[in-house]
Amino acid sequence: TLLRLGRLEESLQAHRRTREVHARMNNPLGISGSVNNIATILFRLGRTEESLAGFQESLASARALGASHGIAVTLTNLGAVFNRLRRWKEGEEALREALAIRAETGALVATANTVLNLARSLVMQGRLSEAAPMLEEACARFESLPDPLPWIRLMDLLAALRLDCGADPVGLLAGVRDRLGQRPEFAA
Repeated sequence: TLLRLGRLEESLQAHRRTREVHARMNNPLGISGSVNNIATILFRLGRTEESLAGFQESLASARALGASHGIAVTLTNLGAVFNRLRRWKEGEEALREALAIRAETGALVATANTVLNLARSLVMQGRLSEAAPMLEEACARFESLPDPLPWIRLMDLLAALRLDCGADPVGLLAGVRDRLGQRPEFAA
């Protein structure tokens, strides 16, 4: 897609057209998803305040529709926006609500990404003692995900956190290599 190719402005225009199509079709769920996609692109473009308004609109729609997946996705995105704005309490509340919804639905990859966002937020606030066990648990829980990327991101943040807390870099690297080596796609 255009978004994955980094063609953000083109992707933004395409999603705006998609939103118009959903509006003409009177498809509120499609509109909500399109608004969420538009807000995501605005966030990537650094247009944080605009993305915040879009995510809030998408969340209100998803809640009105009772669309739990849409609610969780939008709350996770809102958490990232609030973190960028350093509005820690609102970000944490959004991410914790998203985690509760994801726990009910069993969406493992999405849950891993939400945990990662929440842990990043805690680290950015200097709440390392809260972030470390969350990351440890998440790494163990998501080690077997079919897509290794969320797990690798968790491992990366955990390694950085351990280094910040004075861990031995050589021992830490050996531990990460051992865990990566247990995955078939990284085995030597």
